[in-house]
This record gives sequence, structure tokens and C-alpha cells, in this order.
Amino acid sequence: MNAILEATSHDNACEDADLQPATDDDLTYDQRENITLAEAIAWASSESSAVTLYLYDKGAGTT
Repeated sequence: MNAILEATSHDNACEDADLQPATDDDLTYDQRENITLAEAIAWASSESSAVTLYLYDKGAGTT
């Protein structure tokens, strides 16, 4: 699968969003291709700030 990480605070402007305070440590964007679900979860969990993890089928999402 392919995975994308974005700071959860990026969604603060969305209607009805649960607001997440932005910090200087917020990740802007990162992606990884051809990883397992377990690797994607571990990767997202290792970030120092809150992130949203987007998961896609291999060959989608990041191209």
C-alpha cells in the first residue's frame, strides 16, 4: 500500500473539524510507497506531533 502523512492541524479549517493546535513540530507532508499497514501505523505513531494517516492501494494516492 501507499501512505501519506499530514499534520492533523491542516484540517482545522474544515467545517465541523475537531481542532488540533498547530505546533512548530508539525509535519507538513510525507509519503511512503509499497509499505505494509503495520509499517504505516508505526511510521505515523512515531511522529512527534499529531498526524492524519491516509492509506491507498499500491499504485494510487501518491502518483
